[in-house]
Amino acid sequence: MTRINSILIMVVILVGFCILTAAANNNDSAVVWTFKGLSSTILEDYEEAIDCFNKAIELDPNYEDAYHGRGLAYSALNQPEKAIEDYNKAIELDPNYKLAYYDRGNAYYDLKQYEKAVEDYNKAIELDLNDTDVYTNRGASYAHLNQYKKAIEDYNKAVELDPNNEVAYYNRGNAYCALKQYERGIEDYNRAIELNPNNANAYNNRGLAYSHLKQYERAIEDYNKAIEIDPNLTEAYENRNFTRNVLSKTPGFEAIFAIAGLLVVAYLLRRRS
Repeated sequence: MTRINSILIMVVILVGFCILTAAANNNDSAVVWTFKGLSSTILEDYEEAIDCFNKAIELDPNYEDAYHGRGLAYSALNQPEKAIEDYNKAIELDPNYKLAYYDRGNAYYDLKQYEKAVEDYNKAIELDLNDTDVYTNRGASYAHLNQYKKAIEDYNKAVELDPNNEVAYYNRGNAYCALKQYERGIEDYNRAIELNPNNANAYNNRGLAYSHLKQYERAIEDYNKAIEIDPNLTEAYENRNFTRNVLSKTPGFEAIFAIAGLLVVAYLLRRRS
């Protein structure tokens, strides 16, 4: 899930303010400390970033950008609960803060609170945050809620906004396969692989789609490629062994394969990118 866009947007907005502040020889302002915090976040020095945002909040307890920035740093440290507290404060100070809604949605997603995530993505879109990542992430939330058609609609919008959005193609492929539309799923996995030839999960899931179409040789080729890219992808080994057993026509395996198909949707939902 992409978060850097929010940081960069804030940096662009704040640069102008920082220039004006520096011109006034006031280097100890909330704006300057927030800019420093965002710079540290981009450099992945999150503890330093939090210290900077704390200083900004001390100087101006009503500066919403400082709370939002600190929320981003907490999110990067995998502390979504703390991040949500800061996003809540930013939204309290500015009810139209669309980036805060978007990033709070990401935090709820990380907590597997998908309904709340959808609500925040909805609000961000309502406030005119027309960004490919918003639709990609809301689509992923819908998929976890088993609302695959809505997920596909969002992925459609995501690739319309960014035809090179690899994650949206990959996720849409998963959604199509969950709806047993394997040919369409394969088309999306093809595009995801074209954009990122090292996407081991795309190869593995395309192999699953081929298996459902009983194109077992192609499936095994994809599992082999997935293992070549990521030797630790245990699912690919399991799927390859399973498919080899199908090809060997072990008695009863066709029936087992049909039952195993029920597990594919659960697997697809385990990985969104």
